[in-house]
Amino acid sequence: MKMGEKIAIKPEQILLETDRFWYVNKPSGWPTIPGMGIPRGASLSERLQALCGKKAWTVHRLDQGTSGVIVFAKDEASHREGSLFFQNRETKKNYRFIASGQPSEPIFKVNSPIEGKKSLTQFRKLKSGSAHFEGEAIIATGRRHQIRLHLKTLGYLILGDEKYGGEKRKNLGLSAEQFCLHAETLQLPGDPRVMAPLPEYWEGFCQRYLS
Repeated sequence: MKMGEKIAIKPEQILLETDRFWYVNKPSGWPTIPGMGIPRGASLSERLQALCGKKAWTVHRLDQGTSGVIVFAKDEASHREGSLFFQNRETKKNYRFIASGQPSEPIFKVNSPIEGKKSLTQFRKLKSGSAHFEGEAIIATGRRHQIRLHLKTLGYLILGDEKYGGEKRKNLGLSAEQFCLHAETLQLPGDPRVMAPLPEYWEGFCQRYLS
């Protein structure tokens, strides 16, 4: 899929709908919201609004290259409530990634400020190959590009994340703005834990780099 290609959101991409929120499975490469250089109608929020026929309030964002579960509010009150959940760190989030490198420990963490603000990420190695590994990340804070930056401080580069030194997407068969970082689970207070299935290309990457 090319960036900005007018592909409608599919109903099955809505993982859960409550009276307050939509939980949506965002594809890698799709921007969360409209912005400079993004064709009109190409963002996930716009596509969701086109499918549901009403405004979708953006509660939080995922980087354009990150896939996985993201939540939108149905009205202003729910948007305010959801935003406070994230601001007060009342959400539970797990991410999956594939990166170059080989951690010596199965569990490790990075406690390093980002833009002068306290930032903490805990990592767990799930599978490993000769030069790459699949891992899980749990973030205690929500800074911009936190997982990507914290992995880079240890010399671990997410596949396809060219901005932070990862292997070029064209060499991996990924399209524009895609890389191997996936928001796998999300839970907000009062709602069940929601899980987004891994992208279709993920299994092939695991077989290629981790077997």
